[in-house]
Amino acid sequence: MININSYITKINDNIYQLIYNEDDVEKINKYIVLQKYLYCKNLSLDDLYLVRITKREYIPKKMVYFPLDHRNCYQYIDNPFKYIIGWIGFKIAEYAKIDLGVNIDKLEFNKNKLVTYRYRNTKHFSINGLASNIYHLAGLKHIFDDGDFIVIEPLKTKINDPRLVNLNPIDTFFDLSKKEMEISNEAIIILKESIYKTLDNDTLNSIGNRKIFLFEDDANTATDIVLLSLGVLPQHSKQQSRLEIESYNLNNKTIDDKLYLEKFQTLMENLNQTYLHQAYKKIPSYIIERREKYNGEMLYIPGILHSETPYFQYEQKKNEQADIKTYQDYMLGMIPLIDNKKIEIIRNIVTAIEKDVIDENYLPLTQNFSSTYDDYENELLDILLELSYPKFKQYTEDFNQKRLKKINKNRIG
Repeated sequence: MININSYITKINDNIYQLIYNEDDVEKINKYIVLQKYLYCKNLSLDDLYLVRITKREYIPKKMVYFPLDHRNCYQYIDNPFKYIIGWIGFKIAEYAKIDLGVNIDKLEFNKNKLVTYRYRNTKHFSINGLASNIYHLAGLKHIFDDGDFIVIEPLKTKINDPRLVNLNPIDTFFDLSKKEMEISNEAIIILKESIYKTLDNDTLNSIGNRKIFLFEDDANTATDIVLLSLGVLPQHSKQQSRLEIESYNLNNKTIDDKLYLEKFQTLMENLNQTYLHQAYKKIPSYIIERREKYNGEMLYIPGILHSETPYFQYEQKKNEQADIKTYQDYMLGMIPLIDNKKIEIIRNIVTAIEKDVIDENYLPLTQNFSSTYDDYENELLDILLELSYPKFKQYTEDFNQKRLKKINKNRIG
């Protein structure tokens, strides 16, 4: 047995330090499984906490969650001239003697990316722990819950919120399209100590008297310790399609959390039916069939996944349109910089772009601009030659800065 409070040191009224090492992680994980095995009670709403982790650039400065759009969310996508610059830089075949006005070692093949906007009306949480640290898609592993800033708050503070769409251990989400959502006063903040030292006064004032737990590394273990200190048993989901039973041997006896998971699963289903009956009834038939198939060692995930809803299709289309407009605006903005004879060529490229964008926000696909490049390779090269690399680089930087100025930092979160 371990004393969870031994990993927590109080610094002042509302700030605590989490101190643990690699050797403690296995002890804590076994302790969690043992507690589930020994004290598997009937769970209730009081036993469930929402957990959300974000990277430092998306810390909710005002302790408010906002939908993602052109006002607060962007990412970088490849420049349509990427391939040409690469061929020249690597002196490939007919590109070997092309001069862009700078030494070849100054060409930056994988830079000059473009700022595009991202859209998502839903805000996502896991329950009683970080979401699956790794899930598998097309044979590849993808980490999707890394970050430095974690918010946990009792589910009961949000269970009657009309924006709540779905309860799912790794994909509970709210629809914020009509109104943003405040983080409750009961929320607890867990963040890296190095990040805490960089927070501005506005963010600290917004956090107010909420408890803050500081950690150095391993957000999973930090979250587990804080949840355990609240009397909550953390949930570890290793796969996106099921709840995975955890176990270990103790004195030739298997200690596992299977019974706990069954009760956890039942509670989640009952909450979906009680509070979200209409959404629950819309579960696709193939998901119901999958649940019937998964038994024994494979416990299905209660609720539905965001990717199985119309929200996903809408956001995917919106992001695709954002990429198209980014490329089109970028190319059209070059018109004042080039010879009038090339204006029609740019307009043709702009038209072709609509058929060529694959949204890179959804793994494992990546935006590649390949069809347009194949069709307009020589024309793109002529445009780049007329601009020269220094003017091209400056134009790209100016284009991005204009877009970044639209980002409202007060809507981050």
